[in-house]
Amino acid sequence: MNSLSPQNIHVGIVPDGNRRWAKENGKMPWDGHQRGTEVMGDIVKYVFSETDIQYLTVFAFSFDNQKRSEEEKRHLFEIMAEAAIKTHEYVPSEVGISFLGDLSLFEGHSFERSFRRKIQRELGTKKEVATLRQLFESIARPGESGRYLTLLAGYDPKREEAEALDQFYDLELMEGEDLCRRFKSLMYDGGRLPDFSLILRTGKDDNNRLSGFLPRLIGKNTYFEAPQIYWPDMTPDKFGGIYMDYRPKFGAERGGR
Repeated sequence: MNSLSPQNIHVGIVPDGNRRWAKENGKMPWDGHQRGTEVMGDIVKYVFSETDIQYLTVFAFSFDNQKRSEEEKRHLFEIMAEAAIKTHEYVPSEVGISFLGDLSLFEGHSFERSFRRKIQRELGTKKEVATLRQLFESIARPGESGRYLTLLAGYDPKREEAEALDQFYDLELMEGEDLCRRFKSLMYDGGRLPDFSLILRTGKDDNNRLSGFLPRLIGKNTYFEAPQIYWPDMTPDKFGGIYMDYRPKFGAERGGR
């Protein structure tokens, strides 16, 4: 990595437009989710192999997404499961992986026995993974390199704050303790993630919203980019072009890694 590269570059992605892409191409909604997931794999691989981005955070499934039809959710959860067991193909082993949100939403999605065996083979484990929540938890790992992929699943900022407040009121605080730091430590990420450097949201006409995407990490130096494309049409070259345009704003020289 370039010695001139700034530390703590944090890029967030709201990959919007999968369903509209599917509709415009005469496909089912889950076909859009499938294509979007494949694109995300390409982007994640590009980020950790070709850029100096230290933190990549993706809005994979919001709390409100549970309001979608049962059929669409079933397909979406199956796609998420297939993508999850392939993380080793596009996330280097030294990169940490974490899931933030209410993972209880995925507890009820049970796998068929054949898929459980597939998970064991892919992950190289003898432990049976029976639900999507258990799959997420089995994949999560610390980052040896200080780089992290964070996936928001079942995330809602108000729920996060409410849960943190409940815990905060029960704490026995020491005199002189930094209350802000302690409260921050009660968030889903334990206060590990820095403010966003750049948030990218696709989706065309209505993609100027953040949709509750970790608002507590939006700082005075956070930039927002809304390319007028649906997420399935994103490519590593397009993403790289956007990132390199902003990179000098983060204190880095324009150019390579």
